[in-house]
Amino acid sequence: MKYPKKSLSKTGDKNPMWEGDNVGYFPLHNWVRRHKLKPKFCERCGKNKPYDLANISGKYKRDINDFEWICRKCHMENDGRINNLHRNEKRKHKGDLIQCTKCKEFKLKEQFYKNKHNWDGLDLNCKECGKKHSQEPEIRTKRREYEKEYFQRQEVKERRKKWARENYQKTEKKF
Repeated sequence: MKYPKKSLSKTGDKNPMWEGDNVGYFPLHNWVRRHKLKPKFCERCGKNKPYDLANISGKYKRDINDFEWICRKCHMENDGRINNLHRNEKRKHKGDLIQCTKCKEFKLKEQFYKNKHNWDGLDLNCKECGKKHSQEPEIRTKRREYEKEYFQRQEVKERRKKWARENYQKTEKKF
């Protein structure tokens, strides 16, 4: 596919849509990507391939020298996000045993529900503590209130009616 030739008279600050330094976050990053060459290695550590274009001063001005191509690790360390990745690693492991964060007992892996959002793929609390927590009166009333409100929503009612119409044959055979 051939692209039409750009008119040089309408590029940069000559373009009527030019916003100068008042440009937004993504358009500014796109502008810097077009004007700053991407090096083979991170500009900070010099080891990894750079994936991120990071602002140095935090002011987001249209200045190529205020941006650097860095690897994901350096970018996360610079922003302080690297610590968030490791916050759940505080749970202790002893061989095959894992510590429950609620009762502090060490239990087998099978005694925890799966949770793909945690670093080890397991829920923070054991099944026993999770059941106790869900049976607490205030938790049960909160859940009931939420479910009442949820099932009163118009889009939920419509989705449930649609499902019932589409699956009428399947549900009829079961009864």
